[in-house]
Amino acid sequence: MSVNIAFITTLILNIIIATTKFIVGTILRWPSLAADGIHTFSDGLTNIIALVSIRFAQKPKDENHPYGHGRIESLAMMVIVAFLVYLSFEVMTNGINQILNPVPIIYNVLMIWMLAISFTFDVTIVSIKYLTGKKHNHRLLLADAKHSFSDMLSTVLVAMSALFVVGLNFDPRFDGVLSILIGFLIFKIAIDVFRESAKELLDEAILDPQLIENIVLKHPLVHSIHEIRSRLSGKLIYVDFHVQCDPELTLITTHTLVHDLEVLIQKELGEHIHVIVHCEPVGHHYHRRGVF
Repeated sequence: MSVNIAFITTLILNIIIATTKFIVGTILRWPSLAADGIHTFSDGLTNIIALVSIRFAQKPKDENHPYGHGRIESLAMMVIVAFLVYLSFEVMTNGINQILNPVPIIYNVLMIWMLAISFTFDVTIVSIKYLTGKKHNHRLLLADAKHSFSDMLSTVLVAMSALFVVGLNFDPRFDGVLSILIGFLIFKIAIDVFRESAKELLDEAILDPQLIENIVLKHPLVHSIHEIRSRLSGKLIYVDFHVQCDPELTLITTHTLVHDLEVLIQKELGEHIHVIVHCEPVGHHYHRRGVF
């Protein structure tokens, strides 16, 4: 399954189950289920945002964007974070209202059917997003899978509400407490997604320098390596480093060496690695730039 198909499929499933949760939660006067429906609606909205961002991220590089448009996906992840933070406070507010002004929850056979259907849909959505994201190494889809996973966990909390408040006759304020827990859960997911997207936007090192060093030093013409840097841009990883070589090497040999190192790294780590190599002569240290 492609990334686009995964987003479209889960979008349709989210719309169906979110609408059902919200309507049933409202009819049964079941606050935590209605709050869970709102959470699921947010999952559908982030699917739409993701689909739009993917379309722009796939645009080829141009004069103004020499590294491509891959970071649009990280910006989309920040939009997802904003949605999650807003929803977390909205859900917690509803939970506080249920505690301050408790509404009795009356048993209805729809509750059991609703929980069973919701959990089935949630597991299906999370599985599609996670497995497809892993297959294509797609960070945005994996981040959205975390959002959906929070939806699945909130369904579990709603089931606990039904068990304790309806089945065991707990005080209906308990449902408000669970709604607040759902809100905190959504906020925790928002923090996780923010951290993931910040790695790219802040140019955090994406590869272990030791890993690059071990690969490069396999080449017989390389004496040493230093100044190893790596950063992420969409699906692409850019790596640059300095290598020291014999000063008597010809320009052609040095050019071949650079190409060999690029092939070595891509063979070990994948074709999505872009390599820039700076060659230096062994024993030569430049303290100032030359003047021409």
